[in-house]
Amino acid sequence: MSISRLILNSECELYGTQYKVVTIKPPHVWLKRPDGEAIQMEYMTLITEPSFKPLKSMKGSRRDTVPYEGKLAKLTEKKRNEVSERLEIIRPIVVLEKIKEGDIQSVVFLKAILVT
Repeated sequence: MSISRLILNSECELYGTQYKVVTIKPPHVWLKRPDGEAIQMEYMTLITEPSFKPLKSMKGSRRDTVPYEGKLAKLTEKKRNEVSERLEIIRPIVVLEKIKEGDIQSVVFLKAILVT
């Protein structure tokens, strides 16, 4: 199973039925079936459930998650350091925007930053 993003309106199959993510309030996720019935599950319970299958909207390629990986390697060391410094300045804004979109991985990332 490959899941790279769990965001609002992404879709999955669970217990043989298709669901759409309607609310995310970590650690809980609310899913809704097309007939209107909704369920609530903890994120870890959801993704470890054997019947869970992420659909296309939850899957993403490595290119989606790290779009500039190859380009950074081509920069000079001085330029890479400059880019890294700028990223550290804007990272909280980027993470906040992803959290607002319902990206649960960003919530976990933010918690890890705050703990260290």
